[in-house]
Amino acid sequence: MAIGRLRVDTMRDQILYTQALDRYHVMSVNRCSRILQSRAELHPVMWITLVGGGMLTVAFTYAFNLRSRRFHAVLIAGLTITITSIVYIISIADVPFKGDVNVTPDAFANAVASFVASD
Repeated sequence: MAIGRLRVDTMRDQILYTQALDRYHVMSVNRCSRILQSRAELHPVMWITLVGGGMLTVAFTYAFNLRSRRFHAVLIAGLTITITSIVYIISIADVPFKGDVNVTPDAFANAVASFVASD
């Protein structure tokens, strides 16, 4: 850690050193928080509620007494596609660092490269 090698000779240096340590601490806490959040997933009870609620909503549409069977089928298909899409998007967002659609480490690699370049 480069902060530990800093020389503190004056009061100004002491203030700068204290601020550097504070910012390093905040950065470390934020990093740990990001690592913990990247491993967190939606609780299984939430998944059961989402899928069960979607199925119940689609089943509820059968209670409508529509004269046109074709319109009723289109209504059910549209609702099913919408709910399925929402559950799929939630499943993708649940694990942002895995799967086909994911967050890449490019932004962090660029930040590290800029830190290295400034040294």
